[in-house]
Amino acid sequence: MLNERIANQTWNNFHWPEWVPEKIKKEIEEFHSDAWGRGPASWMEGAERNKSPLLGDRVRVHDFQGNLVIGRFIYAWNNVGRLLSDDGQIECVGYQLPHFEVSRNGMWKMPEPCDYFTMATCTFGSWEGSVL
Repeated sequence: MLNERIANQTWNNFHWPEWVPEKIKKEIEEFHSDAWGRGPASWMEGAERNKSPLLGDRVRVHDFQGNLVIGRFIYAWNNVGRLLSDDGQIECVGYQLPHFEVSRNGMWKMPEPCDYFTMATCTFGSWEGSVL
């Protein structure tokens, strides 16, 4: 799923994808609170600055307990995100290379610089690897 380009300045106008759980929305909106002078724009700038996978990317990574987890990625802050598994479980994960892989079109790989979220483009680099 490509990240939507959203120019909203406040969370009141922000449109989350319907699959994002309320708990995660609330957590992110409180951290990037309009009251702190942040909001959706600063959240997306943080995702770009920290080379976040795209919102909704399938990511496999070890959680903070060392368990391998797979799910849809949601950037939270710094190098931390939330992973929503297919069974609805939510995991808090870090995503520093070489400790995570991203899948698109059934192919898994460690991202390259052109593969990350940017506000300027929604492109993803070339794929190498095996089909999962």
